[in-house]
Amino acid sequence: MEKNIKLAYIISAYKLPDNLVRLVDRLNTPNSNFIVHVDKNSPLEIYNEIYNRLISFENVHFIKRHKSPYRGFGHVKTTLNGLRYLSDKKINYDYLFILTGQDYPIKSNNYINNFLAKNYGKSFIEYFSMPTDNWQNGGMDRINNYFIHTKKGYKKIPRRIMSWFVKKEIPNSIEPWGGSGYFTAYRKHVDYILKFIEDNPDYLRFFKHVDIPDEIFFQTILSNSKYRKDLINDDIRYIDWSNPAECPAVLRRADFNNIKRSKDLIARKADSSIDSEILDMIDEELLND
Repeated sequence: MEKNIKLAYIISAYKLPDNLVRLVDRLNTPNSNFIVHVDKNSPLEIYNEIYNRLISFENVHFIKRHKSPYRGFGHVKTTLNGLRYLSDKKINYDYLFILTGQDYPIKSNNYINNFLAKNYGKSFIEYFSMPTDNWQNGGMDRINNYFIHTKKGYKKIPRRIMSWFVKKEIPNSIEPWGGSGYFTAYRKHVDYILKFIEDNPDYLRFFKHVDIPDEIFFQTILSNSKYRKDLINDDIRYIDWSNPAECPAVLRRADFNNIKRSKDLIARKADSSIDSEILDMIDEELLND
């Protein structure tokens, strides 16, 4: 029998309460805990509906709301606040998933448990060195400029202009690495992230003015650590980037065969207001052991 893996899920949400509640319901086991953040930019009615429908779950925890402007530091802040909550409340877990309210499992809880038990001690995170061909301008403009993000958009100021006031490069000249902001991390690696932030407050301050920092922040910490050898370069997420209008594409019934063939654990993005049938198909054919 495989080891029973204790799981923690940090979930960022801002709309679609039905999706979020369904996600929690499908992932819920005696070995799971959910840390939920609802964007403060979302209407209070959305928050209240989510809260009222999930508060009866003893393993669902809500963290203080904050605003998450597009491309800004909010997603990183959500993750860090979730990690601190887990630590402060002494919630035990072996693995951490970073999710959104529009994610959905495409493997059963039993499969997820056994997969992580077989790969125990490894973290699953996309990572690549920067500059990279994956991003415009190698992605370095995200770091080399000073960004101010607001609800209405963002402003970019060359760091050479700001150099009298702020650092021009990542503190301690750490090599930047990029990748997806959604990952699955082993507990020891999560603890390392928290210790690194505690020991390097300048790093945290620097990234508050990086563009789309969640795609660089965690990769840079782990890829420059002694744990890099334990990183599997795979975020185990099924995501379709072929539709630039939706970016990523909403899951639809036509995607089912591709989802079924996928070795990934989680898919995004789900939107039951557009296509709920695909979620029903996943429930019926993929989530029943």
